[in-house]
Amino acid sequence: MLSVTDGTNSANITFDNFNGALDFASDGHGGTAITDAPAATAANPLNTATAQGTLSFADNDAATDLSTTVTPDGQNYVGHLTTGTVTESNGTASIDYGFSLGNDQINVAPGQTVTQSYEVSLADAANPAANATQTVAVTIGGAGNDNFVFAPGVGHDTILNFNVQQDTVELDHFANAQTVQELQTLITADTHGNAVIDLGNHDSITFANTTQAQLQQAVQNSHVLLH
Repeated sequence: MLSVTDGTNSANITFDNFNGALDFASDGHGGTAITDAPAATAANPLNTATAQGTLSFADNDAATDLSTTVTPDGQNYVGHLTTGTVTESNGTASIDYGFSLGNDQINVAPGQTVTQSYEVSLADAANPAANATQTVAVTIGGAGNDNFVFAPGVGHDTILNFNVQQDTVELDHFANAQTVQELQTLITADTHGNAVIDLGNHDSITFANTTQAQLQQAVQNSHVLLH
């Protein structure tokens, strides 16, 4: 219950399911609007999350008839992962990919993470022996204090909704990241400005909407843990 007064008159206001936090804002007419803020433990609906990245495949025959397919590793996934045009340069075929929730919505509770993985295949119609597949995963974090855990074989994973001040990332048994100093040398930025940890063996983690400098600071603040 909230008691309010103008100095002469007073009134009591009761909030249903009050969780102890109030938001105060102008009502646009010279008064104040008071609302019961959402509970901190409520699920966090995300419907604007997006991610971008690039895959690289060996391309020794400079084929011109390359195509890609995307196959989800699970059912009832939200959003869509799509690929762009294949480009070739100096023996490498590159594929840009993008993930978007679109009109879908996913409820992620604080501290919870949800991972969706996809197989992206590159097909060479003239040389089927050159066909190759890589795994792309998208991991979506909740509202706060999330712990993202990765081990070798993760493939290309992109973290959405990473909070550099609250969340932590645990890297387990990656040979190229045994010390903080080694880890810092693995952090770069992709063409979209997102921080990337390249762990070798086709394993990498992209931090959507997080800069290289922000991730380096998170490492310094022990938000990236090595095991």
